[in-house]
Amino acid sequence: MFGNIPKMTSEDKINMLSGFLPSSHHILTITPATGFYARFKDKQEKEIYIPLVGWAYLKNGDMLPLLYKHDTKSHFIAFAVDGFMAVLHEDHVPDEEDDDEPEFKIN
Repeated sequence: MFGNIPKMTSEDKINMLSGFLPSSHHILTITPATGFYARFKDKQEKEIYIPLVGWAYLKNGDMLPLLYKHDTKSHFIAFAVDGFMAVLHEDHVPDEEDDDEPEFKIN
């Protein structure tokens, strides 16, 4: 099945480091990543969580976590984004607490 794995060119490697997928002949499949998030630390050192849209499985065995950029309508690799920390399942993503909402007590 994986006997004829195409070699990654320098351009493919540079594209991947920049967040872009390699040439299509390197991609085996892309599947949904339902329930997975990428964790980032922003410039104010706050952790943010962005849902993954898919996993790209490459013919060389690599698995890439994908995010989606709406303004360019393109997928990009999560670990190429500044501040990337990890990929987590939703079970390990903390619930967001909104401190701006007033607390109401029922008597």
